[in-house]
Amino acid sequence: MANYAWVISMLAMTVAFPTFFLFSATRRRSLLVIALVSVVTAIVTALIAGLTQ
Repeated sequence: MANYAWVISMLAMTVAFPTFFLFSATRRRSLLVIALVSVVTAIVTALIAGLTQ
């Protein structure tokens, strides 16, 4: 389970990083929502990966 959580965490951060920069450039609120949800997903799944190792 830790391996799956780690992969999900890395994918979520891969989505969050460029999405936040796109939000900064365009100021579209939907991009901010996507970036924040991706960051929260990444943090939660990273904690799951770390705690279930």
